[in-house]
Amino acid sequence: MNIKNTVYAALSIILALGLILGFTLVARGGSNTEEIERSKYLSARTEEYKTLIRDYLKDGAYTNAGVTVTYITENENSRVYRVKLHHKRFDDLSSDKKQKVCDDIMNLAFCDENCEFEVVLD
Repeated sequence: MNIKNTVYAALSIILALGLILGFTLVARGGSNTEEIERSKYLSARTEEYKTLIRDYLKDGAYTNAGVTVTYITENENSRVYRVKLHHKRFDDLSSDKKQKVCDDIMNLAFCDENCEFEVVLD
């Protein structure tokens, strides 16, 4: 009877460890799926943002302006976006008009509590 109890104890420990390992792997897989979905969401929003910027610049007599949107991921969920706008007409603008263009571009940004935006005229 002593051997039977030892076998049951060993099997119980193995089963418990297997369950813990299984739950850990499932939990990690779920968070990976969430990260992938978040990345897809932010990519789509970024493309929409670029389109809005280009439309704004076309309407503001900055046809063919270059738009570069880059981002840095600071942790799993937050991004810092940097928008660089390139056009030779920006050189001739006063600082107030440059600030207005930057503010208008910032107002086009999508709302996400984990994203920050910076606009630079080049």
